[in-house]
Amino acid sequence: MKNQETVTTAIIAALGGMVAGAAIALLFAPKNGESLRHDIKHFLKKKGIMPKERDLDELVDEIARQIK
Repeated sequence: MKNQETVTTAIIAALGGMVAGAAIALLFAPKNGESLRHDIKHFLKKKGIMPKERDLDELVDEIARQIK
């Protein structure tokens, strides 16, 4: 009976580790291009950097290229 409890505990610990690893991977995974560009635009606007929309898109594209 004790051996079965040990195996069950090990399986539960392994599954918990997998779930925690998957959650951490999702939190630190790089964002897709569209999401990254949106975040950069939002950051620039928040800092008061608001060029023309076309210029802003070019600036965001350049920043996104350099970040990757």
